[in-house]
Amino acid sequence: MVLVAACTSAEGPRYSQGAIVVSSPAAWRTTGDGPVTIGFRLANTGEVDEVLRAVGLPSGEALQLHSAGPTGMERLDSLTIPAGEVVQLGLGGHHVMTGDVPIVATPEDTLSVVLEFAGAGNLVIPVPLLRFARPGSACAADLPALHWHESSIRFRAREQPPPRNSAGHMASIGHLATGALIGAVYSRVTDTKPLPAMAAFAGLAVAPDLDLLAIPFNPRGTPLEHLVLSHALPVAALVGLVVALALGKRPYRLLLGGMSFLAMASHGMLDAFTRHGQGPALWWPFTDARYAFGWQPLRGSESFAGYFTWQGIPTVLTESVMFLPVMALTALILMRRGRSLGLGDTAEMAAANESS
Repeated sequence: MVLVAACTSAEGPRYSQGAIVVSSPAAWRTTGDGPVTIGFRLANTGEVDEVLRAVGLPSGEALQLHSAGPTGMERLDSLTIPAGEVVQLGLGGHHVMTGDVPIVATPEDTLSVVLEFAGAGNLVIPVPLLRFARPGSACAADLPALHWHESSIRFRAREQPPPRNSAGHMASIGHLATGALIGAVYSRVTDTKPLPAMAAFAGLAVAPDLDLLAIPFNPRGTPLEHLVLSHALPVAALVGLVVALALGKRPYRLLLGGMSFLAMASHGMLDAFTRHGQGPALWWPFTDARYAFGWQPLRGSESFAGYFTWQGIPTVLTESVMFLPVMALTALILMRRGRSLGLGDTAEMAAANESS
């Protein structure tokens, strides 16, 4: 995975037709003479869902709507823009491709693209053809989504509001497994009983989803909204500091604070790999931008109860398989340490049994 520094770019001009507002149009090639990929943001400011029925060129050639996911590329017949929401088209998600339609253009040229909406009608927008962003370029955010083709992981920042009445998206098995692993490591380093440590750090790892309790009070647009305050990395750092000062003892105070931060921060990072929702606001309060990885293998569930339904079975199986290495590493740490889940040293228990 490539580590990068964040950068931002202006959204640029907007184009409207009826209740639809189009912004940040951009086109690029992944190879020198290959097909052109087109992305933009679609905002539906109306009270009725809108449908993007087709995309084409003024000359009449039809372009292709695609959706990229963990299982590959899928062709879309249309794309729905829910009322009051924003849909991002770009790398790692929905996008438009020229396919076999020849595009004679070079970077810094502008393409004219026709968007056909079911209700709003047709809208022609100019789309600049950009140079493909590579690691080390001035700002990869010139594209509607950030992309580093050397890595299999694509990362994008979404400057858009979450859907209305959005429920949570939870990868609870992954959160618990990650917290338990952190607790096992802490227990081994500090020579403390593993079970309490694993339970405590697992609790910190799932704690950010406590903001789901605020959903009945309609906290949308406030810091209490799901995936905002409690999922932010600065808040996780503050929690780590408080835990270190309140509960830490020398010489492990710094370690306790750091691992507390790691446990809580892991929640937001894992949510960025989850398909549901708009991604966490990782850098709140400095920005409200939502962050999500283009590769999102975690299905997640809209509620904890969702894991105990027929629809939740694929989610449970997917998470169990994906986090099996994490659980195996936790078990290995416990076995090598020679303790039986916080009940005492195995050697000490054996000696006690012999003496009795």
